[in-house]
Amino acid sequence: MQIFDIGGSGVKTVNLTSHEGIESLDGQEVAFFPKPDWANFAEWANELGLLESDLIGIACAGFIENNQNVKLFRVGRWVDKPLAKEIIDLSPSSSVYILNDAEAHLTAHAGMYDSPCMSISLGTSLGFSIGDKTGKIIRPPDNVNFDVGELSIPTRASNNKAWWAVGSGGLSELEKDLGEEQGKIQFGYRLGAFLAGMCSIFRPKTVVLSGGITHNAWDKFEPTMRSEFAIQKPDWLKTPQISRSPYSRNAALIGIAKYATVLDGSAT
Repeated sequence: MQIFDIGGSGVKTVNLTSHEGIESLDGQEVAFFPKPDWANFAEWANELGLLESDLIGIACAGFIENNQNVKLFRVGRWVDKPLAKEIIDLSPSSSVYILNDAEAHLTAHAGMYDSPCMSISLGTSLGFSIGDKTGKIIRPPDNVNFDVGELSIPTRASNNKAWWAVGSGGLSELEKDLGEEQGKIQFGYRLGAFLAGMCSIFRPKTVVLSGGITHNAWDKFEPTMRSEFAIQKPDWLKTPQISRSPYSRNAALIGIAKYATVLDGSAT
């Protein structure tokens, strides 16, 4: 199985020869490509020998439709891109499954925490997904993944859209203004207020934070995040468990590996 994590910073991919490595990717060599050929992605991947597996799973930032099509991925300038078909045209024996990257993060943690579980990935942008009481991914009526990045949040950030303010752009701005350590600490206040608002709407029992920012800055922003969450949450809201993902930067890869394996098994 070849799995991909397509995001704002580039593409990560790894080949799994068995299901034994899915839970952690321990011992697996994850390749990173910061500048793939976005315009000819399937051809680029094929030339690198990345489409030779019978099962291909892709976690992709943006809007994903029917586990096959990318409706919108801004970094790659993809609009209504039939990515699965493009790959199958080059690798006819492959089964291809595509999942929004935040939904892949949620899937990676399935069964590990009390449900409903909300997944927030913090990186180049902001990813959001939530499951129901059984762990199944919840989607809007059009069956395309949720996206909360365009929500405006109360902040002094130069861009108050959530995707930027609690993404790497917002964190970098704070670090530039306040210094690296204090910037991360201040980021915790912003994140805590954002999470309080999200939890008051969706009311999860668990919130799992993942992504590069979580990996790099958790120890600095966790205390202020928790204190601001406690201040900002409604008094009627029971505080959920807020946890850091144990999967570090690989949550999307692990999630899409699990997802593709399940779907491929149900199709055979």
